[in-house]
Amino acid sequence: MTRVLLRVLAIALFVAVGLGAAVARAVWEGRAALAAGDDALARGDRAAAVANWREAAAWAAPIGDHQAVARAREAWAPVLDQI
Repeated sequence: MTRVLLRVLAIALFVAVGLGAAVARAVWEGRAALAAGDDALARGDRAAAVANWREAAAWAAPIGDHQAVARAREAWAPVLDQI
């Protein structure tokens, strides 16, 4: 019984660490792409800004607000073209 329990705990720990690393990478890359989009907009490169915001929105994670912020900024992209 003890060996089975230890094996189950080891597998659960391995899965938790793997999922945690995947979520951390998604949040990290998403926020980096969001910041790159903001920098591109500040330089006046609207096409690069929208491309980076789309990349940020693609990095889905259960935590972090970068996805919602990126989609909101991407939604305003047509308005930016008229300015």
